[in-house]
Amino acid sequence: MTPLWIWRAGETLTHEFVRFKRNFTSNTESVEIKLAADTDFVAYLDGKEIMRGQFSDYPLEKTFSVFNNELSEGEHTLEVSVYYCGIEFQTYIAAPPGFWAEISLENGTTIISDEQWLCRTETAYLRDRIDKVTPQMGLVVGYDARLEDSPEPWKNAVAAEQRPQPVERPVPLLEDGAHVSGKLVNQGCFIRNLKDGAYADCCSKDSLFPLMPHQVLQGGFSTAYAAPEPVAPWTFKQLPQEFDGFFLTIDLGQEIVGLEEFDWELPAGTIVDIAYGEHLTDCRVRCEIDKRCFADRYIAKGGRQRYTMPRRIGGRYLELHIIPGNGECVIYDAGLRPRRPILPEPSLFSCDDDKLMAMCRNSVRTLELCMHEHYEDCPWREQALYAYDSRNQILYGNYIWGNFNFVAASLELLGKGLRDDGFLSLCAPAKIGPPICIFSFAWIMEICDYVLNTGDSSLLDRMKNVCRTIIDKVLSNFDEKRGLYKTPTDKGLWHFYEWRKGIYGDGATPGEPDSLYNLYFLEVLDAYSAITQDGNLKNRADALRKAVFEAYYNPERGCMMTYDGKSETYEITQALALYNGCVPESERKRLVEGLLKKEHVKISSSSIRYYYDALLKEGKETRKFLSEKLWDDYGMMVQGNSTTMWETDIGDADFDNAGSLCHGWSALPVWYFFALKLGLRPLSPGWKTFEIAPVEFTGNYAFGEVPTPAGMISLKIKRHENGLTLICTGPESLTPVFRPYAPEEYISASWNGKSLL
Repeated sequence: MTPLWIWRAGETLTHEFVRFKRNFTSNTESVEIKLAADTDFVAYLDGKEIMRGQFSDYPLEKTFSVFNNELSEGEHTLEVSVYYCGIEFQTYIAAPPGFWAEISLENGTTIISDEQWLCRTETAYLRDRIDKVTPQMGLVVGYDARLEDSPEPWKNAVAAEQRPQPVERPVPLLEDGAHVSGKLVNQGCFIRNLKDGAYADCCSKDSLFPLMPHQVLQGGFSTAYAAPEPVAPWTFKQLPQEFDGFFLTIDLGQEIVGLEEFDWELPAGTIVDIAYGEHLTDCRVRCEIDKRCFADRYIAKGGRQRYTMPRRIGGRYLELHIIPGNGECVIYDAGLRPRRPILPEPSLFSCDDDKLMAMCRNSVRTLELCMHEHYEDCPWREQALYAYDSRNQILYGNYIWGNFNFVAASLELLGKGLRDDGFLSLCAPAKIGPPICIFSFAWIMEICDYVLNTGDSSLLDRMKNVCRTIIDKVLSNFDEKRGLYKTPTDKGLWHFYEWRKGIYGDGATPGEPDSLYNLYFLEVLDAYSAITQDGNLKNRADALRKAVFEAYYNPERGCMMTYDGKSETYEITQALALYNGCVPESERKRLVEGLLKKEHVKISSSSIRYYYDALLKEGKETRKFLSEKLWDDYGMMVQGNSTTMWETDIGDADFDNAGSLCHGWSALPVWYFFALKLGLRPLSPGWKTFEIAPVEFTGNYAFGEVPTPAGMISLKIKRHENGLTLICTGPESLTPVFRPYAPEEYISASWNGKSLL
C-alpha cells in the first residue's frame, strides 16, 4: 500500500493549521511512525508530543521524519497538527498543501494516510493578520484560545495533489533543551495608540510607562530602586483607568533559539501581544523594523493554560503587552524551549589568552545557534541558508564538530537551487530573492572544502554537473582581449560583494569585468581544478591570475583597483589579490603597507577571513598586527552582556537598526585559534596529510582538538624557560607536515611520540 498525500476538503487557504487524527490498536509492540507535510507539523501520540519539524526541502523532493517507540496494549491515537504556509519566502517554496503518513506496527500492520483519516481546521489559529515576520521567516501567528472550546467537527480527509513519495530526511530531528525561564527586568503600563494593525506595529507604537514592581505586581516587593527583580509568578494589580494594559520585559539571560512557552492564568478575552528580539537599546524590545514584524498574539479563553508558539524564534528578550479582561492576571512562567540540532561532542580547546577564549566561546555558541534544519545566517531575523554565510560557518565549525553529514545536507539543498541563468538561488530552498553570482562561487568552494576535510567525493559526484554549469556560465563570458571574465547581463542578478558602499551591488556594470568578480572566480578555478585534476581549468586559473593584476594594479597608488574608471579602493580587493597569489613579490609590500595603514574602505565581517589569511605570510610584524586586530574586530562582541558574535562590529545599529547580534559568519575567532594560533589545516582530502604551522607563540600554553574522519587530532603547545614544546597526537593513518613560522623557538615537537624537528 502506498500512502496518499491528503488534506481537508474545500478551498485551499494559506497560513492555515489543520489537525489530522487516526486511531489504531497495538498488542504491546514497537511502532514506527513516518510523517511528512507541506509546510510543517507537530505530532502527538495519545496526547503527548512525539516529534515536530518538517525538514526544509523542495516541493517535489519531500522528506519524512521518523519516530520509533514501544507501545502498550490497547487503543492509541495519533494526532498531527499540520501548518500550511503557501506563500513564498526565502526559506520556503510555495506548493499545494499536503500531509503524508505511514504507521508500521511490529506485527506487520501498516496504516497509511488515506481518506479514512479524520481532519479539521484548527480555528484557534487566526487568519486575521497575514503579516510577514521577515521575507525569510514566514508569517506571524495569532491564536485565540477561546475557539478551542468550539472546534469544527471531524471530517474525512480527501486526496490532495499527489507528489512523489518522500524519502527519509538527511539530518536527525531537532532535539529539545531544558526550558529556560526568563527574568523580569522591567514592568509597567502602556497606552495603546494603534488599535488595529500588525501585532508588532501595535506593540512598537504603544506608549510605555515603566513603573516599580510594587506599583504593578501584587506581593511584598521592596520600594527601593536596587531591589532584586520579582520572581514568578507575577500577579498583576488592578489596571489604572488611564492605561490600556500592562507590559513586562523579560530577559532569557542569553541568546536562545527555540519555541516560546508560557504558563499563565488569564481572564477570558485577555490579549497578550508577544514581542521578541535581541536588543534593548531602545529601553524596549525592538519588534518592528522596516516592516519586519517580530511579534505574535495570544487571546486567553479563561483559566490557567500552557501555550507553545509553533514557530521557532531566536532572541534574548521577550516583551509581553497584556490587555487584561475582567479578573486577575497571573504569569507563572514565560520562556523558551531551546531547539537544537543533534551534534557530536564539541572538540576541546583552551589557552591562557582570556580575550581570545572569550571570543572563541561566543563564536562556538553562535555557530550552534545558527544551525537547525540547515545552516542559518542568523536565528533572529532570517534563519536562511546562504552559500557565503554557510561557507564561513562550515570552515569554522569543522574545527568544533566535524558534523559532515549536516554539512553535506546543507550543500545539497543549495545545489538543488540551480536556476536557468546558470546561478544558484539566493537561498535554499527558495525561488525569491535575486541570486548573487559570487555566492554560487562560494558554494563551489564549499564543495571543494568538503572533499578536503572529509575525503568523501560522493557529494562532488552528485553536484558535479551543477558545479560545471556555474563554471561554464562564467567561462562563456570571456573577454579575450583582456583575459578577464565579464559579469553576466542576465536580468535579476545581484552583483553584490560585501556590505560596503560601492560594492554591495551599486558599483558593478553588467557585461563588463571587475576585479572582485574575477578574484572570486579565480579562487574557484584553483580549488576546483585541484580537486578534479582538471588541467584546463588550472591553466585558466594561472592565466587569470596574471590578467587580474595587469588589469587592476595601480602602480601610482600601490594597490588593486576594483572597477574600471572608479577611484574608490577596498580592503577586500587587496586581500583577495594577495590571497589568490596575484601580486608579484616586488609589489606585495606596497599592498600590505596599504592594508596596515588602513588606506582603503574597511573589509566587512563576512569576508574578513581572506584578510587574515592573506597577511599571515607577510612577516612577524604583520602577524603581530593581526593578533591585535582580532580584538579590534571582535572584542566589542564579548564585552558587556553579549553572548554571541554580531553581524558586524556596529552591532544592532547597523542595517537601519536591524543589525543581528548572532551571526554565523562572525565566528572567525574559532578559525583564528585553530588555523593560525595552532596552525592546523588539511593539506590533502580527509586530512591524510595536514599542516602544523603555528604563528609566533606569545602565550604560555594552548591546546586544541580537531575532529577528522579518521579520528581526533590533539595538539598542545607549552612554553618553558628555554623555548616551546609541541606535542601532537592522532590517528597513525594521518601524516603531519610541521612548518612553524618561528621554528627556532621550539625545543621539541612530536607526532605520536616521534620527533618532527
